[in-house]
This record gives sequence, structure tokens and C-alpha cells, in this order.
Amino acid sequence: MFTKTIKGVSVPSIGLGTFELVGEAGTAAIRAAIEHGYRHIDTAIRYGNEREVGDAIRACGVDRKELFVTTKIWFTDLVPEMVHQRVSESMAICCWCIGRRRRCRSARRLQRLPRSGRRVTRAISV
Repeated sequence: MFTKTIKGVSVPSIGLGTFELVGEAGTAAIRAAIEHGYRHIDTAIRYGNEREVGDAIRACGVDRKELFVTTKIWFTDLVPEMVHQRVSESMAICCWCIGRRRRCRSARRLQRLPRSGRRVTRAISV
């Protein structure tokens, strides 16, 4: 598998985009991709399929530490007060990608999460 090191984190170069992979068919497609070697899974709260991603990860038999999961917070939720709420609503994600405005305060809020005892990030991209 090819990887790229970004800010000290090894990220699989090829990932599975999960937009519109919902329901049982979405879970099956994501699981099949993982079973065939995909180790980078890209989702977003806005896609409405984080449950399917989580179900596929739990069902595939691959150690969670081998997977790099990326999700995104919608730009209207990047105010610092919403970041914790969105993290809580999201599945156990190891990488958050943040874009657009208000990203600095929100990124600082995410960086504090590991210190609070919740391990949700391996890397933060702003």
C-alpha cells in the first residue's frame, strides 16, 4: 500500500470516498472495499453515512488501528461551541479534516480533545 506522510502521520494514498453509500448496500460496499485492501475511508457528517462506515469497520475484521478514517465538519458547524457537539454525534473517528472559515478556533478546540481524555484525532488538517 502506498502512503504519504502528512505532518508526521502516514496516510494511505488511495482512499474510498463514501458519498451516497448509505443503508445496507452502503455498509456492504464499504466492508467489501476494506476487505479488498482499502485502508483510508473518507466520510462526512453531511453524507449521513457515518453509521454505515462504523458498521462496516466493525464487521470487516480488520483491526481499527490499521484504518485511517477521515470525516469533515460542515462549515456552518465550525464555530467552537459546535465542534464538541459534532464530535460527540459522530462515530469514533481518528482524523478530522476542517476547511473554510472559523477553522483556527475550531482546530484549537479539537486539539484540546485528546487532553480531555477522548482519543478522536490522530491528525488535524486545516
